Amino acid sequence: FARDVRAGIDALKGMADSHEPEPLRPSLTRIRIPVRLLIGDAPHATHTPDEEIAILSAGLRDFAVEHVARAGQYIQEEQPAVIVATVRRLARR
Repeated sequence: FARDVRAGIDALKGMADSHEPEPLRPSLTRIRIPVRLLIGDAPHATHTPDEEIAILSAGLRDFAVEHVARAGQYIQEEQPAVIVATVRRLARR
């Protein structure tokens, strides 16, 4: 990214515009590890629709939504310790 900022931006745009070749729903039952959806409690423009959360909840064996205080869309930047703590907690299981 540092050597060619334009190429880095193009790569990020390509990732944002990409589409998964196969639907996720049929694969959910094969996921055997715990899945946590961390959602910030601050309002923001992009959020996970309730319909998608319902699909995850129905298809995953061990799924939970956890709300993160004092965070919005970028939890990894706003509350990175919560991410680390969640991963460590799940790894101990």
